[in-house]
Amino acid sequence: MSKVGFLTAVSFGNQPQSVSQSLLETVDSYFHLWGKKACVIPGHAERASEGAILTEDPSSFIMTAVKIASYFIIGINGIGIVLAAKIVLRYTHDFHLIDAKQKLEEGVNISPQAIADIQRLMPQILERKEVDDLHWYTSNVNCVFSLTATPGFVFKMIPLNNGVVRRGRTLWSEEATQERFANMVKAKEVCLVHQLGLLTIPRAKIVEVEARGHKYTLIAEERLNVNPNASAQEQHYQELPGLNETARQLATFIAKTGFSDVEWRNIPLLDDAPQFLGERRVALVDLEEMESADIGIFGGGFGRRGLIRCLTTEEQMDKALTEVRRHGIVVQEQVKARRLQEVAADRTLQQFYTKNGILQNPRKQIKIEDLNSLGLQRLEETEYVNMPSDTHRGAASRRESITLRDVASDIIEEINSAIAKAPDSASTKAKRYILLNTNDGLLGSYLRLGIPGNTLITSDAQENQRWIQRVINALVEKGHLFKLDKVNGHGYYIQA
Repeated sequence: MSKVGFLTAVSFGNQPQSVSQSLLETVDSYFHLWGKKACVIPGHAERASEGAILTEDPSSFIMTAVKIASYFIIGINGIGIVLAAKIVLRYTHDFHLIDAKQKLEEGVNISPQAIADIQRLMPQILERKEVDDLHWYTSNVNCVFSLTATPGFVFKMIPLNNGVVRRGRTLWSEEATQERFANMVKAKEVCLVHQLGLLTIPRAKIVEVEARGHKYTLIAEERLNVNPNASAQEQHYQELPGLNETARQLATFIAKTGFSDVEWRNIPLLDDAPQFLGERRVALVDLEEMESADIGIFGGGFGRRGLIRCLTTEEQMDKALTEVRRHGIVVQEQVKARRLQEVAADRTLQQFYTKNGILQNPRKQIKIEDLNSLGLQRLEETEYVNMPSDTHRGAASRRESITLRDVASDIIEEINSAIAKAPDSASTKAKRYILLNTNDGLLGSYLRLGIPGNTLITSDAQENQRWIQRVINALVEKGHLFKLDKVNGHGYYIQA
């Protein structure tokens, strides 16, 4: 064990202290002018030696000046007395340094066979191919995957010649991976020092693989038992109790690390059983970005949601905001207000689901026996150009007659098909959040129905005359859909 040096000041933080510990901290603090302190961590004693982690201690200029002035006031004799007290107190207490990196790597043993499998599969990994031996989590800039033969670990890699932008500069491949791992070590230190026992950092270590004449640097990370679907985690945060202290600890963590990519998918709940009693633990599974505590708490910056907009009760938000104030972060009250509006809207959605029997059957189909009930003109008819879909490229387009009711029937069929195909792991809300894509197929052919053929720029009133929008509005008005959420170049986004 590496011992804490005599000249290094010791701090016990907020933990209960004996008289001798309190005196030792006071004396050590008196001689500490700048640099790091050894923060003692409860529960890490070994053979009467208490474990500690070196942490930065941002002493103020005024406090440092006061201490130096006091040395001249008390003189050599006074300094000698305080120093003698330090010697006696340090003689009766023993401290050793905890290696956060070593703690992070404990139990991570990657077998030679796993390394050989990655070497063999590297061509498929680099080409982001779907093969039986790989399970993909992310395959964009970052390659995040597990091996079928080694399911207990997730491997994270940035391929050669790929990079990420951090603090205004580009980090390439190995450097970016090393920084990500350093962030995990920093996260481990913060959780130990501030006793954030509800936050779990997956155990991990760096591994290097030689393949295709190159060296690849990967992070092998313990695979935790969490649902990776972001919408499922949103639902957990909405429905599960026991998150007040969890919210406070997350706020402390973000304030101390600058963790900025705070989204439901990156802070999934480990304790997600509804019958679980107590405060719930969170897994911190993606610590790639530590750019800004402000963004981590309040969101912004490349669409980041932020902690406050992940929480779902005012009590949780107030716990987090009280903590960030303690760390000197200026609170953005408007973010809390906006989040409370979102929560109220979600509550209305849940009432809609309860009324329509959707909570018991998230894939419940929309069935309308009599389309006349939508109030659409039965005999309204026009001609349209039936464009071939992506699966029938090369087929000739043709002009056909169509009624508004035909369009309504096709839109309902499209909605039901999307609900049926939604991922099992998604929340009810996500299973029923649907894009009606107007860039292809029948809906693409229907897009201009209701708009004069020579119209290039449409007003809001003209948009409401599009047949697709008239059908959606009717479905909402009659209570078959919850709302039309937004419209853009991709199509119509609806909450069913």
